[in-house]
Amino acid sequence: MWFWNKIHFGKYYNTFLKSSVFKFIFTKYLAFGIQLINSFLIAKYLGVFYFGLYGFFSLVLSYLLYGNFGVNYSINVIVSQDVKAIEKNSAYFSQAIIFTVFMYLIFFLVYILLKFAFSFNYFEEYLFDKYFYVTILIALLQNINNTYVSIYRIYNKLDAVNYFYLTLPTINLIMILFFNDITLFWSLIFANVFANIVNLYIFSNKSPITFNFKFNFYVCRIIIVRGFYLLLFVLSSVLLINIVKSVIVANYNIEEFALFTFSISFVASSIMLIESINFLFFPKMLNKFSKLNTSNEIQDLLTKIRELYLPIVIFTLFGTIMILPLVFKFLPKYYGAFTTIGFLSLYQLFNANNFGFTTLLLQKNKENVVTLIGFFTIGLFVLFSFIGIKYFKVDFSVIGLILAFVMMINNFLVFYFGSKIVLLKTDLYLIIKDSLNIKYILPFLLCVMLLQINKNYLFVLLFFIAFILLNYKILIKNVKFAVNLIKHNEKLELE
Repeated sequence: MWFWNKIHFGKYYNTFLKSSVFKFIFTKYLAFGIQLINSFLIAKYLGVFYFGLYGFFSLVLSYLLYGNFGVNYSINVIVSQDVKAIEKNSAYFSQAIIFTVFMYLIFFLVYILLKFAFSFNYFEEYLFDKYFYVTILIALLQNINNTYVSIYRIYNKLDAVNYFYLTLPTINLIMILFFNDITLFWSLIFANVFANIVNLYIFSNKSPITFNFKFNFYVCRIIIVRGFYLLLFVLSSVLLINIVKSVIVANYNIEEFALFTFSISFVASSIMLIESINFLFFPKMLNKFSKLNTSNEIQDLLTKIRELYLPIVIFTLFGTIMILPLVFKFLPKYYGAFTTIGFLSLYQLFNANNFGFTTLLLQKNKENVVTLIGFFTIGLFVLFSFIGIKYFKVDFSVIGLILAFVMMINNFLVFYFGSKIVLLKTDLYLIIKDSLNIKYILPFLLCVMLLQINKNYLFVLLFFIAFILLNYKILIKNVKFAVNLIKHNEKLELE
């Protein structure tokens, strides 16, 4: 029996090692681990002030990454429709790269004009002028690499993508071991350049489709127009965080911005694990939704998606809260971020609650609905933040609570319009019940709110146990699904 079990284990062990899905998820976990370590060490060795500068650099970079008008999103959708059309897909890919290079050259020339002709000198306290040029270069390289990632994902060549996710965190860790303060700040910036060049070399040498230098106006126009609308769709969700950071930069000092940035980085590092599920299943969900005809079939698939995704999100967020005492023991200067981390965890919970519904609306060509909801959410955030800061002089942590609140409103609107347009539901009570799934959301919501009143971590343990008891059947089913997914490498399906 022992010998048989050993053989049986060996068979599964080899299956796991050969599975591209397993390697991808393992790599994401490894990258998450390194990134989590990095976020603590960067915060510690930069210090609060320089961490604020690094946060501003990251904010500028995130804005610049939108500068290619979303052509990488366009490539993701267009190429996935017919993966066997190599020549056509190569043409779309090539025009995306050419247009991206052109746009960042324009940004560079515009900044030169503003600086020397109009004496542009804003954000001097953040050393903006000293690293803006290299930030443009990083944005260019990263957008090219992101386009390659879309191609590699579509063609199921995940090994190069694994290197992509590991390269920058690993190089950053090396920089942290040797530098600190302002030297570390510059080392991290140039590490970003180096990591992107390495990844570009790997991608370009193993790409499943080829790059052509010939410009094609017709093809370029297609990807720009499609990409622009997709970019608006993406901006309606991801721009919110940048707006939040911008509000902090405009109204609070560098140290407070550093604490807020640390909170976002810490929570985002934990959520990076969950994004691997979205990354793997997004094309599959688009395909699956396109094959369903009745509202009942669509509702059943949405239920399965949420049963898979939400428990993993909540597990991760509970873990994020549980390790906070250790985090602040290591980084006592960042204890002021405690409240903000709790509120931003609620934001992530409500953001994840939309998973599946937004994909459904996208597949049904309802990007405009989600886009309008997203920009309405941004408008609400700006309005509530303005009122809070101007008339109530709120602490910066309250901005995190406002963010969580407007995302809850966003949840309801996505569920309402999705249910009404796609599922043909009109019962308001049922829509509210779906959007605020009590057995998933309530334990973590109560946990975070009670911690703001009394920082007793016994609350975390009690609500975590309550969450498990309320959802143990679904959690067991998810474990079985994960094992089956890894055993059947090519069967990456939502059945």
